[in-house]
Amino acid sequence: MSLVGLGVGIVVGFFISALMELTDVRIRKEKDLEGLVATRVLVSIPHLGTAGEDRLRVQDRWKEIGAAAGIAILIVAGNLYALYKG
Repeated sequence: MSLVGLGVGIVVGFFISALMELTDVRIRKEKDLEGLVATRVLVSIPHLGTAGEDRLRVQDRWKEIGAAAGIAILIVAGNLYALYKG
């Protein structure tokens, strides 16, 4: 039952994230703007991140990966424990 709940949660999470991405109206690239404006884009503003921001972004990404892996390990361990203990 727990594994079914985990599977359903993953599928629902995937669909929610896909829906959020498809309904996002922010313009991030020049190609996004070309579809909205009839004229050509003459200038684009590049992202100017500092070294500290880049370092924090990498650290945050590793924290997210570690948290997801930890949760997955706890779920599997809990299910195995419940399976063996009855």
